[in-house]
Amino acid sequence: MKTFPLSLLSLTPLFLLCLGCEPAEEKEDEPEVIEYATLSVEAASEGEGGAVAMTASMCSSDADTGFFEGSFTADDGSLLTIKIKGFSTSGGSYTCSQAADNATGEVGNKFDGCSVELVIPDVTTSLNTYALHRSSVDVKDFTYAGTCTISTTYAEPQVSGTISCTGLVQTDFQGAPRNPIDPSATAGIVGDSSFFCEI
Repeated sequence: MKTFPLSLLSLTPLFLLCLGCEPAEEKEDEPEVIEYATLSVEAASEGEGGAVAMTASMCSSDADTGFFEGSFTADDGSLLTIKIKGFSTSGGSYTCSQAADNATGEVGNKFDGCSVELVIPDVTTSLNTYALHRSSVDVKDFTYAGTCTISTTYAEPQVSGTISCTGLVQTDFQGAPRNPIDPSATAGIVGDSSFFCEI
């Protein structure tokens, strides 16, 4: 009769237990979701208002012209576009208004000071656009009657800001230029609405 050393016999159960064992899967770290813009939106249309978070950003600033542009997007198609003329890294408050030659006919200079445009999904999962000026001649004539300000601070390389806009006009309805413009179909960016990005 063949005998095995005691040490081998004691290891046999461990060997049998490990047959069919698979190495433990390492969990991949979920990428951190950064909210570059968080907005509180009031909208006249049902289902559009509420909290909106943008998780991607792209910003640029031209030191020669003082033109700042920021674009913030979310997975659901939401989009915030802000533009500032005379932007300064010293920070400040900018008043956004429709240019005098933008309300009718050609688009003219579009805006003075700064502009805000917001695209958000509606209850049918289409997208509606709200703005304070006409971006193309396809947008029917309207006069912006709300108030809108952007305030910014800067700590290299990051721009941070707050937005407060009332009465942004619905210029696109379910993805197409609204015709005619309805003065009662508006949206506001209110509360602690803010953004940040790098330039």
